[in-house]
Formats: sequence, structure tokens, C-alpha cells
Amino acid sequence: MYMNKYQYHWVNTQTRQTRVTTPIIARAIRNARLKHGVKFRESHLLPNAKAVTRNAYILVGPLLIHPNKNNDLYTKLGNLALRGAKVNVFPVIPSPRKILKDYKRGAFVCAVDKQLKINHIFPDDVHDGGFLTPSTLDVLSNIECETFHNKTKVQYKNSPENISKLKTIRAKYKETIEKISLIIRKYQLYDRAPTDGALIINENPQHTLASARRTNKTTLSSNDMVLIHTPITSSNSLSQTGKRRHTSDVELIPLSQSFGKRFLIHLHTPNKLVSRGVMYPQLSTQKEYPYGELQYWKEIHSEAKQIFKNTNQTEVFNLKNHGLVFSVNSPEELEKIILKHIEITKRA
Repeated sequence: MYMNKYQYHWVNTQTRQTRVTTPIIARAIRNARLKHGVKFRESHLLPNAKAVTRNAYILVGPLLIHPNKNNDLYTKLGNLALRGAKVNVFPVIPSPRKILKDYKRGAFVCAVDKQLKINHIFPDDVHDGGFLTPSTLDVLSNIECETFHNKTKVQYKNSPENISKLKTIRAKYKETIEKISLIIRKYQLYDRAPTDGALIINENPQHTLASARRTNKTTLSSNDMVLIHTPITSSNSLSQTGKRRHTSDVELIPLSQSFGKRFLIHLHTPNKLVSRGVMYPQLSTQKEYPYGELQYWKEIHSEAKQIFKNTNQTEVFNLKNHGLVFSVNSPEELEKIILKHIEITKRA
């Protein structure tokens, strides 16, 4: 069972109208407890901002979305985010209404997210009560992505021989890594923070370089890379060389090897409509995959191959509600694809 230091809060904002959607949140919280042992504090009131730390995960909902309403609540949520809390909103949207169109277009919610540094979990599930809401899996994945930075078991192989090999491969790709980082910085290819995403480099079938977790992708250097030896799908484990722990997106490591390209770059684009599959839907997977679990790489590979076939290209696809994946052989190829899909760089 994965242990972490977060405090979990559920601010239950249900009303008579939205309480039919409350079980969606309750199921996700129960699954998080059974799967990871985390315990939520449920309340109808927001935590005191002065008492909140950076290790607080706050889930607010079900919240009926009305543009230009809930302003007082959003001000308080913004204050919590300023304290470092991870504030996430479970939205409930009457459908089909103009508000849904506005939501998808980003006219309201994306602007709120950007301004206040909070996050609305994207609603893509039609509830029996006539609402559009996130699914239980959406909420569970959000809890995991926000607070569970690594779910894999790792064995460190930091012998002098392996450290020497890591330094050699780092030096080989030093300039290329800096070029890729420059592209990410140039186009601001991140959503919540520059630590979003991952870089994977395939040196050979036995050795893969991967960015360490929580590395700033806009200032990435070869020293931010660790050497991955043997991912083991059945036990969701791997061995690595390097003091810093590997990226959370471990499913991308065997995936990158299967594509036969030198580089795999995973980015959380500033345009949320892209990662959610609303824009460029032809590039998006149909299924939403939990991150950080090696077992899903073959399913992702299968969907990606179908996307490549349908779109007559082999360079880019989108993991639904997660982010874009680029499979390229050079930084120049990466930038060319970005320019071809320039909308991904625009904050919705």
C-alpha cells in the first residue's frame, strides 16, 4: 500500500438538486481508501486557509456550475491554492445547455483554473439525473495524480559501473535534452506547472533514460535524467541508476521502446481542451488510463497504433484527460509537429 504525507479533505457542497451525483465522489473516496489507505475528512465547510499546508488535497463538490456565480466560493478556493493546497472541483453541469458549450470552449472554467491555480475535473460522464459530471474513475485518477507521485516499486542499482554508464549516456544526450527543454520553454508546454510531463530516451533495449520526477521541464538538463534497467509489468516495479526517483509516468517507458523512436516526450499542454480530447479528438485515446502502472502500456500501444493508422502519422497521440505523447527522433521533429498543431500552445 502506498503511503504519503497528504491530508485529504472533501468539502461536500451538495444541494437538493445535485445530491444525486454525490455517490460518484463517495465511490472514488472509498476506492482511494481501499486501494491506498487514504482517509478523507468530510465537511460542508472549507478548511481554514491559515491552517492549510502544501500537503493538503481538497476536493470540492458536487458543485453546480454557473458562470458569474459562486464568486465568493472561488475567492476562498483561490486563497487555499495560494497556501499551496491542491484544490480540485467536482463540477455538475446541466446538459445539454449553452453552459456546457461554454465549459468545453473554456470560456469560463479554464479561465478560473488559470487565474486561481485550481483545477476543475473535466466532466465527461452523463449521469442518470440529467447532469454531466466526472466519473468515479476521473475522481480517483485525480486523487492519485495529485498526491501519489510514484506507485511503482523501485530498486536502486548505483554501483560504480552503473553510475559510470549513466554519466556516459547523459553526456551523449546533453545538448539534445537542452534543445527539447528549450522547445518546452519556448511554447510553454505545461498546464499546472513546468514540472508536468516526462522525457524518455531510448539508448538501447537494455537502457532507457527517463526524467526524474518533479523536474522542471523548461530548464531540464542531463543531470535530471536517471537510467532505467528492467521494468517488470507483473509487479509494477523497475530498477534504476541515479539518486533521484524516476518519473511517475512509468507506463511510458516500455511504450517508448515499442515505437522504435529515439525520444518519447509526454507533455501536459496549456490547452486543456486538447488533453481532454475535445480538440483534435482524432488524436485521443478512447479510454482513460490510470497513470503510473506498467500493466497498461500494451493497451495504450494498441490504441496509439490505431490512432497512427487513422491519422496517417506516427508522431503524436493524446492520452485522454492526461496529455500529449510525442514519439520522435529529434528536437527539430518535435518542434515541427508542435507548429503543425499550434493550438496546443494556446491557453484555453
